[in-house]
Amino acid sequence: MTTPNMNLTLPVVSQTPGPTWASDINADLSVIDEHNHTSGKGALVPVAGLDINSDLSLATHALTDVTKAVLLDQLLVLTANAVYAVGGDLYWTNGSGQAVQITSGNTIAVGATGNIGGLPSGVAAVDYDDLVFAYRFKDSVGANAGIVVGPVVSNRVTIDSVSIDTPVGVSTYQLTVASALPVNTSFLTCTSTGQIGYTSQTNGVTRPMLSVVGQQISTFTSNTVTGAGNMLLPITIQTTGRPVFVGFTNAVGDAQANTISLDDTSGANFVNATVAVAISSASPPPGFTAGNYLKNKISGYVSATSSPVQVPASSISGIVVLPAGTYTMQCVLTALTGTGSPQFSMTGSLFAYEL
Repeated sequence: MTTPNMNLTLPVVSQTPGPTWASDINADLSVIDEHNHTSGKGALVPVAGLDINSDLSLATHALTDVTKAVLLDQLLVLTANAVYAVGGDLYWTNGSGQAVQITSGNTIAVGATGNIGGLPSGVAAVDYDDLVFAYRFKDSVGANAGIVVGPVVSNRVTIDSVSIDTPVGVSTYQLTVASALPVNTSFLTCTSTGQIGYTSQTNGVTRPMLSVVGQQISTFTSNTVTGAGNMLLPITIQTTGRPVFVGFTNAVGDAQANTISLDDTSGANFVNATVAVAISSASPPPGFTAGNYLKNKISGYVSATSSPVQVPASSISGIVVLPAGTYTMQCVLTALTGTGSPQFSMTGSLFAYEL
């Protein structure tokens, strides 16, 4: 009779003759010596019969027909070209011995090695274009995607279009850059609609850049009076609280220029005049009292009738500091005295502008 797994010949006790049973045993021992538990050479070894107590090599052969591989968590595996698990995530150690994380929770792990990930489904991607040396961000439908970031540090910024959208905060607004560079070095300005432009820097800060610009000049006049009273037409100026320069100027081509004249119709006498700029306000702000400013007393001896003492009108020009508001200004003669019949003449225009 024969055995079922290795087809060994079994001698029958007390029946198989001596020489035959000895030959059967020798043949069986030869089969047993070369058995390898493959089909016909011994029973196959079940999983329960395996005791893997060291690394198992497949001798350069592939592991096929595997339905799954279950990995146990490791602290770190430095073996090159190894796949393993750490903390429930899949890792790979590359040929240089560097650990590369493949998963992070329920997503593909990207970013730890300089990649960009966490992209939505579809064709969303970040591609590098080596023709223009730039990254292109695409959304889930393949269109250019927006980028929301904090501070950006760059040594060069190139804008493909002429507008910049800023979806930050409770509302959005748009800045539209100028279509070309300025001809000369200029100040960069922006309108209330977001249009960026340029203002020439000639003479420093230009008046269009100021919030409110008060700048007024009266019509030209020439007055001769013999007593105190208003001299030149009034002007009204609106200020923001900056200092205001007040002065006098002559009309273009006026032969008398802008002068103050002291005369005496009765002959040679000593005359005095006090001139000021009267400043009034419909509603004076707290701490401000309307009154006469830039007062100046002018005195001189008149040698004869029609031989006046003359001084430049700029002698009563200067700077006044007023709170923000609207003011009316007027040149006034506050006093005129002399031993004869003195008279006072003034030619020019009153002007004021906020510095």
